[in-house]
Amino acid sequence: MKNFSLSFPNTPEAKPDLETFLRSQATGERVTIDGRYLRMEDRDERLLAPIRSWKKTLTIGSTPSKESYPIRLEVESEDGKYAEIPLIELRLIKKGDVESTFSNGYEATPAMPEQKASPVLVSLVFRENQDYMQFKFEMVGSCPTTQEVFATIPFLDIFLRGGRFRMRYLRRSQSDEPKWEDCKYHQEGISPGFKRLIEMLRIIEVNTNNVFHTPDWKIGDMNVDVIHVVWKAVTTGKISCSCASTQISFNKKWLRASPENMENMLANLEKAHGNVSIKTDAQNQALTLLGTAIQLGPCIASISGRIISSNEELRQVILHGHPDDELTVELADTQITMNCLNWPKTTITKGE
Repeated sequence: MKNFSLSFPNTPEAKPDLETFLRSQATGERVTIDGRYLRMEDRDERLLAPIRSWKKTLTIGSTPSKESYPIRLEVESEDGKYAEIPLIELRLIKKGDVESTFSNGYEATPAMPEQKASPVLVSLVFRENQDYMQFKFEMVGSCPTTQEVFATIPFLDIFLRGGRFRMRYLRRSQSDEPKWEDCKYHQEGISPGFKRLIEMLRIIEVNTNNVFHTPDWKIGDMNVDVIHVVWKAVTTGKISCSCASTQISFNKKWLRASPENMENMLANLEKAHGNVSIKTDAQNQALTLLGTAIQLGPCIASISGRIISSNEELRQVILHGHPDDELTVELADTQITMNCLNWPKTTITKGE
């Protein structure tokens, strides 16, 4: 260990850096000051001499402790409902003379690369000569997993609606029960719709062996639609959806080679007022949900709708259009149903 010191002259120029340094000593906050105030013992001056010409800054602040302090957060609503987050690992991240901060929102470091941000951020600030602590609790955009969100929702729901909460140290013997503190929030809590989406995601996880993350605790409208589609696939084996229009293909070469088949198809379309129903062979299908590919496996699709083109337009395209093998036509008011041959693998009961 080498001995360093900081020396601030009594000048207006040095005053801001001195105040910054004193704030760091009081609160443990990490700060940066001009490196010209750094002094070393004479015998260590040789270490500083080679960098005299550098433009130096000096960063000062406490390093997060390696030791963690496990706590359990408990909440209770006004009507007696109880929930908890059973384990939150806090570490000392700022230590000063008059203020110290504990948090689980620390960043991973080379020494502790395995550290991962919690789905909720908890900060505790202790100040000198105060009998109470400042408590900060919030959701953070750390891409929590569905399981983490699901486990936290009951606590958040009560906490946001108001009631009381307390913190229990799990490594400290307590002769008295920890004190309850009133929750200051009185909001709507977690919406039933969001709760249901998380429950559906958990069912999809179990059946597809995937792990989903919800960045910023948000799912997004596009993902909501996909959740419903995949959930139906894994729980019922069927997918049904409607769309304004879609495209289907006929074998133009086959129709062109057999005028009788072409006329029969056009006659049937005229009788059905352009309405068609088509069943495809089994084909592998996949969907993307929250950035993860969901493999549904082989599916047989049934497509029904109304062909927009008239019979005469179809006849002209078949006979005189581009000489490729496929005739692509547009369907309006389309209904698509897929039977997933691999699903359901398990029976989903209420409450799972």
